[in-house]
Amino acid sequence: MRAYLRTFGCTFNKFDSELIKYALEKNGFKLVKSPEEADVIIVNTCGVKKQTEDRIISYLKKVEKFGKRLIITGCLPLINLKRLEKEIKFFAVTGPAIGEKIIDLINGKAPSNNLLRNDFFPSLSNRKYGEGIIHITPLCHGCLGNCSYCAVKFARGRLRSYPQDDIIRDIECAVRNGAKEIWITAQDTGSYGLDIGTDLISLLKKVDRINGEFFVRIGMMNPSRLPYIVDDLIVLFKESNKFFYFLHLPVQSGSPRVLRLMRRNYDPGQLLEYVKRIRKEVDEKFNIMTDVIVGHPGETERDFLQTIELIKELRPDVVNISKFFPRPYTEASKMPQLPSQVIKRRSVELTKLCNQISKKRNEKWIKWTGKVLIDEKGKNGTLIARNYAYKPVIIKKKLKLGTIVSVEIEEAHPYWLKAHLLNNPSNGFRYFPNP
Repeated sequence: MRAYLRTFGCTFNKFDSELIKYALEKNGFKLVKSPEEADVIIVNTCGVKKQTEDRIISYLKKVEKFGKRLIITGCLPLINLKRLEKEIKFFAVTGPAIGEKIIDLINGKAPSNNLLRNDFFPSLSNRKYGEGIIHITPLCHGCLGNCSYCAVKFARGRLRSYPQDDIIRDIECAVRNGAKEIWITAQDTGSYGLDIGTDLISLLKKVDRINGEFFVRIGMMNPSRLPYIVDDLIVLFKESNKFFYFLHLPVQSGSPRVLRLMRRNYDPGQLLEYVKRIRKEVDEKFNIMTDVIVGHPGETERDFLQTIELIKELRPDVVNISKFFPRPYTEASKMPQLPSQVIKRRSVELTKLCNQISKKRNEKWIKWTGKVLIDEKGKNGTLIARNYAYKPVIIKKKLKLGTIVSVEIEEAHPYWLKAHLLNNPSNGFRYFPNP
């Protein structure tokens, strides 16, 4: 039987699709490159934003015309099943992380309604290694939060952490099979282990002891967890040569009042001080990514200006800006909504500011020389590499993915750097600046 798999959404969805792909191949399915060729079409969906949902619905309407068995998995069936039932003709729907259960579903041995759940916990060992230099290792499923605007909690459920031994074994297998860049991911990496009596820092220390030349990107972390681990994180970054100088800390708003409405339990001013500490004690070029929601119900002009001021002081390298749109069944969807033109204006203003800050941050890298890891192919014959701060560096050269080369940065753009190779780099160039 021939199967086609399409994935939308986050890093975690990519991991879920890896498990589905492995299960299909192990059970004799042939994966094809287009939905027209398939006997069964599997679409792994996202539902975090209305815009993403609309794009997925449009795609589903396109592929349902092929008349094949259509299985819709991922977050969207648990976030907006009513819309799927109303607009799409499908064979089955499931919750996320179904892994090898996809086989019983296709073969008619598992009723679809038994799979519309948010508590699956697939083994990390049911996957294929050696598929590329980037390897995704999930730490846990679900989270401990209850954000007013978030529908993902309906789809991913409560926190379920993998044992540390399973995670270490997964990373070791990946490194032995050629992985150079490990993405440890979760809805909130900072909450890892709180349900099983362990914690993120003890895990990272074990990761640091794994043999091999590889580098680790720590995934998204709720700022509410930072006070408990920031001291240990700083020590880890300073002493290790394994972890990119990168953190994704989604602040969402600079207004304490709006954060209370969002049910985000932290002080934005405290987060700012932690970021300043990290950049002072580890590296001024430390790469901070954040997220901001513009136009959450109840956000006044004063609240928005507090966000503007926070971003000016925080100086994040990357900001993911989302215009608020209510998600089904969330607390925020029941609050009085802001006019769309107000949300649009604020989004445009914030985007302009963030682009300026990103450009200035990147300009600090001009004339920098050092090593980068080539991790993906770019456009028009270019390659994309990452330096020790996980900055994307564009190189025009034919080189193998996974190669580490020495470069000099020659141009800075808001979201990427351009570099040329150094033919005769100085002796002793290190990937990380610390000894």
